[in-house]
Amino acid sequence: MSVSKDINNELSVRSEWKYVHGWANTRRALALVTYPRTIEECLEVVKFSKKNNMTICPRGGGFTFGDMILNDGQVILDVSQMNDIISWDPQTGKLTVQPGVNFSSIFKVAMPANWTLPSCPGGLLVTVGGAISNNVHGKDAWNNGVFGNQVIEFKFLTANGDLLCVNRDKERVLFESIVGGMGLLGIIVEVTLQLQKVPSPFVEVSSYIVRNIEESLEMLERLKDHSDFLLTWVDAFATGDSLGRGIVASARWLEKDEKINEDKFVNSLTPQDKIFGLFPANLTWACVRPFFQPYLINILNKIFYNASKFKNKIYWKPASIFYTDYNFIQDRLIPDKPQLYYPHGYIEFQPLIPKSSGVKAVRSLFKLCQDYRFQSQLCALKTHKNDNYLICFEGEGYSIGVDVQLKNRDLSEVEHFARTIFDYVIDCGGKVYLAKDEYLSHHEFVKMYPRYRDFLNVKSDIDQDSLFSSNLYRRVINPG
Repeated sequence: MSVSKDINNELSVRSEWKYVHGWANTRRALALVTYPRTIEECLEVVKFSKKNNMTICPRGGGFTFGDMILNDGQVILDVSQMNDIISWDPQTGKLTVQPGVNFSSIFKVAMPANWTLPSCPGGLLVTVGGAISNNVHGKDAWNNGVFGNQVIEFKFLTANGDLLCVNRDKERVLFESIVGGMGLLGIIVEVTLQLQKVPSPFVEVSSYIVRNIEESLEMLERLKDHSDFLLTWVDAFATGDSLGRGIVASARWLEKDEKINEDKFVNSLTPQDKIFGLFPANLTWACVRPFFQPYLINILNKIFYNASKFKNKIYWKPASIFYTDYNFIQDRLIPDKPQLYYPHGYIEFQPLIPKSSGVKAVRSLFKLCQDYRFQSQLCALKTHKNDNYLICFEGEGYSIGVDVQLKNRDLSEVEHFARTIFDYVIDCGGKVYLAKDEYLSHHEFVKMYPRYRDFLNVKSDIDQDSLFSSNLYRRVINPG
């Protein structure tokens, strides 16, 4: 590190040198982490960084997996203290917030009035700033698309200290560069969202057993006209004719006059510290960790699939639950998932395969993972649709989450698998999700994201000296 640890004495903004890691606990960096609370304090960090020839990496809730939110030896601007809801109109559904406001806070305000925020992944504490920078998606990606589609406008602080109001319709190119821009163009300091009116806070969830990947994709397409949310759990260990078997979960909003039980509703928006609400997470993960191996996951997958199949033969009854219990089920039932992989961490590859490549391409992807013994231990499959953002994980196709624990893995083996997967995805005309990437090369990136040059042109216009940067930026986008 080329800068003194005492340099933060120049800042009145709360700051500290500390090691920061991504969500998956595989990479970390020593950085000067600052915690501004206002736009003025953000501007102070900008001026400080320019004066000391340091770069800035904005950071939200810290749920990005790899090195997109790391900035080794430089400044990290953590917006988690900028967490005020500025205005909320329950008549129109317009909500204005600071970038550190998380999904839990939004739903506590909006859902009792029958408003929802589309395109939310399954993390209660994901921040609005992080959601925009990663242009996240949810179980409704095939219908509502990415998070940027819910944004009307935002206030944006540039490297020159200018505060811009960027509107979706008036500043289209800049808007579509910043959304999904990974914090590499400036600092989002205020956001106005358009929420969606729904008939009630409840959804009806139905499950369908599918025998293989072909049946799964057919079922996903068939259910689109009758669903608001779709997701498939896949047994990635099943082989032969059963390859890709699993359970398709469909949910739709319900017309329901039932009054919300406030205690249950608030509880559904509160991250839990117990597995299935029963077992202390830290202790449970510590006990389970030694046995959490691929062979055991294979056995548990078989038990779960066959038990679900048997259950559906006996009776079938859709369940009516809070949307928040449905969408944020991971935070509710299996909190603090990275603890399961401690201390080695885990990698998640999330490829998107275009529909134009056909069902065989999706089957071949699962087969490829099996051939290399990289079957996903917790595998979900979603459908997506096209968008027009410059750098964004979207397109008419299917995404698959490939979770791989690093315990007992040789990193050269992981690297080889990554290269193989990336080559295959490129041949299919697909891409991988940058928010979960740790291995992509610049050469592979430019093939997956051909509009990156347009993005860099925008960056050169508003951040000529590359004040905003990150480990991922230097590794993948502009390795120099």
